Amino acid sequence: MWKSFAGDYDERFMSHPPPPMPVIPVAYRQAPLPPPGVSRPGGLTFIGVMGIILSVIGLGVSFATLIFSIATTVAAQAQATALAANAQSYPLTASGAQVSPDGFDAMQSQAVVNGLQLARPMTAQEANQVRSLAQNHGKKLFSFNAASISATRVAANVSESGQVLNSSGKLENYYVLGEGRIDVGEGRALFRATDGEVYRSNEVAVNRALDEDQINQVVTEINLAIDTPLNATQESKLRTMLRDPSQLVVTADEVGAIQAGRMQPDTVWFVTDSAQVRMDKSGNTVLMSSMAPVPGTNPFSGKKISLKWGRAMQGEALVSGAMAVFLMVGSIILLRGRPVGRKLLIIYGLAGIPLAIVGGLAVGFAAGEWVNAFNTPTNPVSMNVAYIASILFGGFQIIWPLIVLLAMTRKSVKDHFKGVI
Repeated sequence: MWKSFAGDYDERFMSHPPPPMPVIPVAYRQAPLPPPGVSRPGGLTFIGVMGIILSVIGLGVSFATLIFSIATTVAAQAQATALAANAQSYPLTASGAQVSPDGFDAMQSQAVVNGLQLARPMTAQEANQVRSLAQNHGKKLFSFNAASISATRVAANVSESGQVLNSSGKLENYYVLGEGRIDVGEGRALFRATDGEVYRSNEVAVNRALDEDQINQVVTEINLAIDTPLNATQESKLRTMLRDPSQLVVTADEVGAIQAGRMQPDTVWFVTDSAQVRMDKSGNTVLMSSMAPVPGTNPFSGKKISLKWGRAMQGEALVSGAMAVFLMVGSIILLRGRPVGRKLLIIYGLAGIPLAIVGGLAVGFAAGEWVNAFNTPTNPVSMNVAYIASILFGGFQIIWPLIVLLAMTRKSVKDHFKGVI
């Protein structure tokens, strides 16, 4: 019976398949569609793609600006000392001899002259030769400290003096000192040291005076280059200066190549390879280095390459680089259809326009100082270079933020992003 029941059980339960499992429907979430009649504006793709391209270019421009700003800063630091020296005034004439490391200064040299004259008188020409010798080799003449030099002490150091015939048969004074012997004539002063060394004064004087024809040509050149000719006082003092045998203003070779102008209504400047001269209405003159900035030639005249514009450009380069990264991020999010991309690009446009103006001005002023630094009368550089640099740099950086701002605030763009998550 159990078997029969088991057979009946097996047949009943194994001959029919199990019922199918119920299927539970899956609900898919779909983003809401834009309002009826509103399609994706075609300009969004253009804005996104161009934003990425321009952000890469902007990073390159920012890097180049940073390099230029660093160069500007380095140049400013290097130029500070040089231009400070160039701006100093110098004597308009050269002295007969310059003080050497072994020489005395003017007062000490005069003390030597006065002391030797106490031992034995000398002519003015002989005194000039002694003065020149002292300026070149004064410390070789005496063993005592130069700071304690005096006419009395020099005279006391002379053990013997007199006159002797030189090789040309002319009488020369001689002075025997503790360190050697000085022979003095009107054409030279010679010191023979006890160790056998011989020291000489400057025997040959260089005559730097211009002749009258050359002076007339210089005056004519300057008058032709300025609006109003030199007044009588200015011309008279200029002629006197150029007749000086020791003048350092114009050499004979520079006549015919003089640049001139006015930095003020009554002040004239002219430049040669040797010097730059500034002369006021009374004929008072200041001699400057020919490398000093030339006045009156451009709006940035007289300025050097300054640290402030170099540092301003460094800051602008860093901000521009950050703005380029901001543009890239906003453009990528915009292409993915997210509203936050539009908001980021609006912020980029609002911030980019004023930053572009500031950056253009910084580049313009910095470029202007570079132009001024390289602008010389013999190699003029137009300030248009600075203006063009400012316009191109500022214009390049202001156009795209303006386009982006206008595009992102259009009604069709705002409506498109209303229904987008």
